[in-house]
Amino acid sequence: MGQILERPRDEPKEADAYRLYLQQPLPAPFSMPYLWAASCRPVSSLREMTDHVLLFQPDARLFCPSGVDCPLLKDLSSLHCRLFIHTTK
Repeated sequence: MGQILERPRDEPKEADAYRLYLQQPLPAPFSMPYLWAASCRPVSSLREMTDHVLLFQPDARLFCPSGVDCPLLKDLSSLHCRLFIHTTK
């Protein structure tokens, strides 16, 4: 009734490491004490202006703009892979 699925014999072990890399949970958001941003737009709409300016500390995690399609993901030990978070767009 049930079927046991195994990794094909010719599939490299790097594929397993890549899958594990992509399944890691995202690190918790963090802020830097010297990084601040200001917004004059409400959270609900980018088409409107508010009467007050919102001053906040943004999330300072580094996300790769290429996401999981990044060509540098071939080497998971690279500096790029250690610095940037690769996630779906």
